[in-house]
Amino acid sequence: MVSVELFSYADAHGTGPVDRLYAELVEQAELADSLGYERLWLTEQHLDAPGRVPDSLQMLAFLAARTRRMRLGTGVLPAAVHQPVLLLESVLQLDVLSGGRLDLGIGSGSEAGRILDAVGTSPADTAERTRELYRIMEQVRPGGRVRVRDGDGELEVDLDPAPTRPLLERVWTAAGGSALPLTERYRTGLLLPRPMPLAARRKLASAYLAAVPEGRIVHFKGGLVARTEDEARRRAAGFVQNYARRYLDTTVGGPDTEGFTEALDRLDFAVGTPAQVADRMVAWVEGFGPDDGVAIQFGGPAVQQEHVLASLELFAPQIAALRAVRTSC
Repeated sequence: MVSVELFSYADAHGTGPVDRLYAELVEQAELADSLGYERLWLTEQHLDAPGRVPDSLQMLAFLAARTRRMRLGTGVLPAAVHQPVLLLESVLQLDVLSGGRLDLGIGSGSEAGRILDAVGTSPADTAERTRELYRIMEQVRPGGRVRVRDGDGELEVDLDPAPTRPLLERVWTAAGGSALPLTERYRTGLLLPRPMPLAARRKLASAYLAAVPEGRIVHFKGGLVARTEDEARRRAAGFVQNYARRYLDTTVGGPDTEGFTEALDRLDFAVGTPAQVADRMVAWVEGFGPDDGVAIQFGGPAVQQEHVLASLELFAPQIAALRAVRTSC
């Protein structure tokens, strides 16, 4: 089956007060929860990065209070900028508040930008800091104590709230240089980011599933839905143009131009009718795991909130059919 999930990069409004951005995220989450979407992954970025959620757990706690069924995940939490014990206390607290609906997507933070300097670390340190976080997370299980480094020795501590199940069961590792050794050792899920080319995604996913046959994969993607393809392209124009400049280093014309179509293909966005986007979702996971998830970002820069909400509503009837799809791997 194909699990239909959502992702927010929280970059719809790149400047100015964040009140409007946060209110829109809440409205989207409430609607998605009522429509049957499986999970919402939320970015975490700092300082001058494009995404404007610097504390994903805090934002997810607010969303947990406004939703009832949908799972909530960090997409992704940069390990290098967090103190492990303080982070895990927050994670366990939010898991209780959300009724056990929290998932942890974790990246190293090697590309986190200026925040690394601000917290006194560097890209060269991120791999070790990430390994240390995983070492501690492995110990977070019912009835266990956690050993943390204390100078030259170790200190045992009890976490409160106490875990009710092994934490690693809800951890997902973001694709990166250390993803394979981490997923193989700790048996976590794997997150594949939007800009990652198909050949690289296939290679990493194949190696991951060979090492972790029971593994689970979520593909992060982008797109927009409308009643007609032409309408969807018009509504997504600013979004596609912005991301073409950001990720492809190119400027494209309007939604009727060849350059726009080429940018859609290179970004691997799904922009069209509900049926067209559903077909694209199936194509995205074809040849990967048979039960992969797709977390699609409906909207971004220059996309009106009403069009994001319309995408959620128009696509919702496709969810049940996609859950029944069996892809080959």
